[in-house]
Amino acid sequence: MNAITVRNLPPELARVIRQKAKREKISLNRVVIDLLEDAMGLGRRAKPVEMSRILQGTPIPANDVWIAATAAQHGLRLLTLDAHFLRIPQVIVDFFGPVPPAQ
Repeated sequence: MNAITVRNLPPELARVIRQKAKREKISLNRVVIDLLEDAMGLGRRAKPVEMSRILQGTPIPANDVWIAATAAQHGLRLLTLDAHFLRIPQVIVDFFGPVPPAQ
């Protein structure tokens, strides 16, 4: 994955991002992530996945919530060694790790 910095963005967009970060007292990264989530609709998709995990008593790492949400939104198959993805019905998973214990 290539990194994108504020310097890579058009000056007008970089200015808006900096202003929003200063106004809301949050990091530039948080502003960019929020904008990307809104643009891709991920914010709306990931929360139900995370809540379903919490309600079942098996929360998954936050980064994996975004991976699952992205895969679910785009109908992508997820290749993983992490067994917790098997418990998310919205995601198509190819699991390559050791067989998880029965629940």
